[in-house]
Amino acid sequence: MAIAELVARKLVSCDFLKEALQPAIQQLEEWRIDAPHCDNFCQSLLEKLIEKDGFNPVILRALQPLMQSDSQKKLCWKQLTGCLRKLKNGGQNMVRKALDIQELVSLAANAKGCPVDHARRTLESEC
Repeated sequence: MAIAELVARKLVSCDFLKEALQPAIQQLEEWRIDAPHCDNFCQSLLEKLIEKDGFNPVILRALQPLMQSDSQKKLCWKQLTGCLRKLKNGGQNMVRKALDIQELVSLAANAKGCPVDHARRTLESEC
């Protein structure tokens, strides 16, 4: 994905990408009504960013708008598990790399409403 490559080459900052994504992510739940698979873009982008060396977890803050309601938290969880399933295609090492990102597991715990250790185990089992 070209966006991930631009970030990896430091042509686009992670902060800029986070700021650019947040308005779209805020509307993701509404967009899914008309385009049920539009969230695949978010999952794929996150997957490609994690695959690159030097992943900057500030990108995960773009998902913070999904912490407003229970339905949005479920959507956030879906984004994270979808990303991990995509990473699994690249091998179990990629999933472990993602689960080593503390911010990702913390975000998952907040979305799931559970302790971090439980979220990590649940992510592992669902992916």
